[in-house]
Amino acid sequence: MPPARALDDLLDQIAAGELDVSPEQRAAAARIAEAYTDATYAPPLPAATTAGSGTTTGRPLHSGRNEAPITPSTQRSSSPATGTHPLRYDADQIVELIRTAR
Repeated sequence: MPPARALDDLLDQIAAGELDVSPEQRAAAARIAEAYTDATYAPPLPAATTAGSGTTTGRPLHSGRNEAPITPSTQRSSSPATGTHPLRYDADQIVELIRTAR
């Protein structure tokens, strides 16, 4: 089952029980599913070539150093209270919901 459908189904099962699932929790689940899908189907980074030699170094073209993180426009820049990565905040919300539903 695709991630978005699987999370929607899980939230529907929780909502059919005794707990309410808020629109914020559904939005968090959608962001998690989107990030997972994007990461799963992202193309590999090209290898860097050595200047003039035409051979690859085996390292990615972008090392990740001194580069700002890319934040999709559908995500918040940080969680409201802690300043942690928005997906960490989203994941914590969904995990807490699942634990409560058990």
